[in-house]
Amino acid sequence: MDNIDFSLYNSIINGELRPHTKRLSDPTTIERLYNKYLAIYRVCSKDDALDLLESINLEELGLNPYDTAKATIEIDGNKINVTVENEDELDDLIDLDIPPPADEKSSFYLELIKKENSKLERGITHYFNTCNSPDDLRFFATKKIQQLKHLATEAHIYHVKLKSKNQLPENSADTYAINVLKEYLVRLIGHIQYLFYPYLPKVQPYEDLHLELYNHKVGDALLDQLKELFHDTPLQSLPAAITYINKGLFQIEMFLHGSVKKLQFYNLTYAFDYFLKEFIKFENYTTANRKLFSKYWFIIRDLNHKYKNGYYNQAIDTTQQHFKQYISYLNQLEEKLPEYYQHLDLTDEHKKHSILDLIEDSEIANTDKDTKNTSPQVSENSAAQCPHSFTYIHYNTQPGNLTDICNALKKHKLICANTQLTSFKKIFSGTPIQTPIIWTGNASDLYYFITLLCKQKKVEDLKQKHWDVTIKCFVDQAGNAFTKSQIKGLKKPQTTAAIIEKAVNVL
Repeated sequence: MDNIDFSLYNSIINGELRPHTKRLSDPTTIERLYNKYLAIYRVCSKDDALDLLESINLEELGLNPYDTAKATIEIDGNKINVTVENEDELDDLIDLDIPPPADEKSSFYLELIKKENSKLERGITHYFNTCNSPDDLRFFATKKIQQLKHLATEAHIYHVKLKSKNQLPENSADTYAINVLKEYLVRLIGHIQYLFYPYLPKVQPYEDLHLELYNHKVGDALLDQLKELFHDTPLQSLPAAITYINKGLFQIEMFLHGSVKKLQFYNLTYAFDYFLKEFIKFENYTTANRKLFSKYWFIIRDLNHKYKNGYYNQAIDTTQQHFKQYISYLNQLEEKLPEYYQHLDLTDEHKKHSILDLIEDSEIANTDKDTKNTSPQVSENSAAQCPHSFTYIHYNTQPGNLTDICNALKKHKLICANTQLTSFKKIFSGTPIQTPIIWTGNASDLYYFITLLCKQKKVEDLKQKHWDVTIKCFVDQAGNAFTKSQIKGLKKPQTTAAIIEKAVNVL
């Protein structure tokens, strides 16, 4: 069960723990919050800790607080855990990204956030270790990363907004608290990515996360609108991003037809950024997504053409700067979409047209049906011939599963780490392959992998030809072809069986 929530972090950004409030400038309030949030986890100096340690027989534990710089006490029911760290050990614990706290308030926020982050990491790790459903793991990781990114964005907006109003001195405890929170939000996203990366479409390095979440230049006038954007449209899916873009385009259409006198502002930067990253993925190249976006594609082309030819110059006065912003967004779409789609592994039917033609094609749905119905299969009349490759039963509807299993096999060093996703997907397409996959595991691992695919009916029935197809699709670590006698009839591997079973269950 998912019981991971980020309510404490939200309270620091939006609730009672907002550091800049006047109430939290009072030392008495900080002391009260210490007792409320950190009573069983408070880190004390040597002198302050004496009263707390008096009831504990430290000599029986072999500890002497006078010889230490830090003693951490945790009380769990009737059980008391005491951890003592020596000064020489503490030298190795200095956090290079977070300077030591300068005052009591800074210390409170640092310990509060560190404690909460440790608790969340333990909970997330426990979920990863106990959940056996690939779909649940994928959903959990994606959802938590989205929630954390949303919080990080809110924290950054909160930070910038206060700075713009001179309410947040650079070296204050308030600034320190917000910076610590922003840092630990990125670290928690990194922790989730590290654990769940076989189930994620992409993994962002630490530097990229910082750049995405904190280095955008946000104008003061847009802060409230940005905050509203993230509250009202948290873009948790591609359709949400497309719908938000279409709202903005609808405003342009109404403006040009004279139905509205002034454009309502939609900040589309985040939505377009999300759209461009997600829409170009092969698994998102679906009828539903294309139809959702195609309604306004003709507006994009028409607007760009007329704007470049000066058609709207007199219609737009100085108050309609939003229109020029929209035009820049639309230029970005029209220029980048064709470029991005060149890298997609589309079917031959799709390659006959440009992506822009396909988006405008009113018969896209029929094209998809024809493509699906004509996907390569082994017919009864051709059973005697050896198929070119395996045919994954959900190849047309759930291609993202192939990404997951490819990542899982790489993670456990069963296939070459440099395996291209397009090449891996090809061996499950039912079509001829150009590049066989380098199998870096043992022959018995490959035997068990193929056996599970066939027994669990993850691929179409090959009429006893599955070993012939296997030696077409895979080569050994040296690049040499396997023979059927090397693979057929082997036994289930003892050390890797569970790993292979978990990987196949992804499909």
